[in-house]
Amino acid sequence: MASGTDYSTQNSAQFSGTNLASSNATNASPAVTSATHNFVAADVGNLINITAGTNWTVGIYQIVSVAANAATLDRACGSSASVTSGTWAEGGALATPGFCASVFVQDNVAYLFNAGSTIYSMTSATANVSNGVFGAATNGSVVGYAT
Repeated sequence: MASGTDYSTQNSAQFSGTNLASSNATNASPAVTSATHNFVAADVGNLINITAGTNWTVGIYQIVSVAANAATLDRACGSSASVTSGTWAEGGALATPGFCASVFVQDNVAYLFNAGSTIYSMTSATANVSNGVFGAATNGSVVGYAT
């Protein structure tokens, strides 16, 4: 269990922007900063979804520590050491189980919330895409809940 506040159970991202930057993005433990969000201890354990930016490696990264308003990520996040203008979001639930499976790693636990009449519908037989079937290629758990 991470020491920070869990932002993964809400519908929207807690923080987001188009201003993620790093001076050591190719390091195994890169530090990232944002002009609109000072990373603090509550961010530890949450995930950042980097979705765009020149020389950024698009993907989902875990915040493993913070210091001096910078978040240290779990792995390299760029193809160039110095990167700027990354589009990112922290926190918020994933929209579909199919997308979840596409980023599922060993021993993950995915929680699927059924909010009463809102039921997830699979509209694609393709695994691991939005609205597709859950087809994780590794061991883990999927837990459904309603409250």
